[in-house]
Amino acid sequence: MRGSNNQNNRALAEAVKKITPSLGHYSISDEAGVEHYACEGGGAIPSIKVRSYRALVKVVGFFKYNYGPVLFRGQASCRRTLIPSGYRNATAPADTDKRIDKFIQHVRDKGLVDYMNDQRMRATTEPLLQHYGLRTRWIDLVDSIPHALFFALNRCVQSPYSKKQMTFVPSDKAYGSLLLVRTGTMKTTRIGGKTLHGVWSSDTGLRICDLRIEKPGTALRPHSQHAFLCTKTKKGTPGVDLWPHVIAHIFFDVSEAKSWIGGDALSREALFPGPKWDQVYGSLLGAPAQRHYAEFKQSVDPTFDVDFVADYDFCHF
Repeated sequence: MRGSNNQNNRALAEAVKKITPSLGHYSISDEAGVEHYACEGGGAIPSIKVRSYRALVKVVGFFKYNYGPVLFRGQASCRRTLIPSGYRNATAPADTDKRIDKFIQHVRDKGLVDYMNDQRMRATTEPLLQHYGLRTRWIDLVDSIPHALFFALNRCVQSPYSKKQMTFVPSDKAYGSLLLVRTGTMKTTRIGGKTLHGVWSSDTGLRICDLRIEKPGTALRPHSQHAFLCTKTKKGTPGVDLWPHVIAHIFFDVSEAKSWIGGDALSREALFPGPKWDQVYGSLLGAPAQRHYAEFKQSVDPTFDVDFVADYDFCHF
């Protein structure tokens, strides 16, 4: 373990050494700095503290220019892991793959989403379910810095007015985090002789999906949140953690960063439209869907925890 930590520390020092002079040319030395700070659990990537929104955008620009396309994940805390929710309690990824595939087919068969025999729709059922809160093999990312900041500065908690509802409250952490995930060179995917313009395979072994392209506005949440999703190209691979694709950790004082975003476009209600406006959310949230989830657990796979699609309380809290 000690040898592994020393190796991580050496790699981190090299990453910091490489990036520090380059950032100096950006004339933001007073607003950003590379620090010998690692996410919880270690990790050989540079951690950069920024003190203004301008510095944040410039640092992101540095990594995009030098490392190619990146996507963002905002988090209220940073840990050295990026494991999809469907694998987090799994002991055998290949077995989990079979169970998730069964659940996705169950959802389609019951007519909740993507029930038509359309290859384009069915190719993106799983990332759609992930984005609405069910456990899958995909990770939620965004291509918008302000939208990533929302998730870095807020946390999802149970509503104090209803145990059946969730809500978002300002983070009580000292720092917020933005992870930069390198996608690599992306090539559009073809299924049944047709090109999926919102699904790509990358030369880094990732599959990336832009739900704004692959799903209509009836699935309003991904359009509101600038939703990208990411997974490993090959199912059942031993390494399900996407952390090796993270190339930088940017962090900031929550008290300072709160002023960097605002307005109706980044309100809780705008980012999580209710079932009146989001028909897919309404279908996944409604009573028939809850019965189908329960039916799957009872008759198909009693031990598989698919989690739930949250109902949000933004009126009382």
